[in-house]
Amino acid sequence: MDEDRFKSSVIATIAKRAGSFCSNPDCGAITSGPADDPQQSVSVGEAAHIYGAREGSARYNAAMSPAERGDITNALWLCRNCHKLVDADESRFPAGLLFEWRREHERRVSEKVGKAGSLARERYLERHLGAFSGLSYLAEQIIIDKPEHWEYKLTSEMLRIRAGPVLKRWSSLKRGLYSNSIKVIPLSEALPWVQARTAELSTVVGALGKIVREEFEVAWGAPGVSGSDTEIISVCVIAQALVVGLRRMQGFGGG
Repeated sequence: MDEDRFKSSVIATIAKRAGSFCSNPDCGAITSGPADDPQQSVSVGEAAHIYGAREGSARYNAAMSPAERGDITNALWLCRNCHKLVDADESRFPAGLLFEWRREHERRVSEKVGKAGSLARERYLERHLGAFSGLSYLAEQIIIDKPEHWEYKLTSEMLRIRAGPVLKRWSSLKRGLYSNSIKVIPLSEALPWVQARTAELSTVVGALGKIVREEFEVAWGAPGVSGSDTEIISVCVIAQALVVGLRRMQGFGGG
């Protein structure tokens, strides 16, 4: 089975989380029921990819790995008609909207089930997520679902969205869409300037190495112990600042 396809366990879980109802708020159709054979049942529900599983499919994100595309955090339970609908018009049904559908639908299902613990968790998550800034919908869903190895998945998504603007700017610079500033250094000051910039670069590289070796290890938690989403996000923010510094200094260019 390809990694970007949902495993049977993921399909079963996302269906149960949706209460076997379509997550489209304008539909809400029940997706399972009795068949003509009294020993059988029918299902018209499907686990839909929020970010497409294949290149060319709706909302495909090339930056995601196959495993990320096949993870439950990228799944939404829909009836067959709504699945076709959202995949036929991604401009009308962007990924962010589908994440909102899932969260709102699961909230409604929790209310119908009447589990006070589930409702309290929903209120907690709203306040918890509200404490963060710059989270993508996928990062929020990873924090909500806490799937297997969620610490590494959250780190990957946070680094991707935090480093994205920096990498895009660097790509534009290399393509000549705008120029970097040029600083003229008198010959008498050239050697000290180069030495200072080299020392600064070494410091930043050393800090990044320490983040990878130590800070992330602490944020991820010891083996068998759940990590801290707050700490992971905090370390990613620091890593982004260092990446910005590295890009600025690369080639001894800029301020």
